[in-house]
Amino acid sequence: MTRRLLLAGGALLLGVAALGFGRDPMAPGFGARIFETGYGGHSDYFAPGTASLRNLALIAMGRTGEVTRA
Repeated sequence: MTRRLLLAGGALLLGVAALGFGRDPMAPGFGARIFETGYGGHSDYFAPGTASLRNLALIAMGRTGEVTRA
């Protein structure tokens, strides 16, 4: 049996299943609720004292009502 891999739009397709990047979570149709991350870049989400770390911790604890929205 021959396996075929196809890279399409950032997703690796294996048969009928797609792996990799899917829908854009920032797109309005995705349904995400965007929270405040403060200043910094992608590598700063878990930096001590940041809004992103606070909000991620609140989300992990299930206290989503306390998350500051962007």
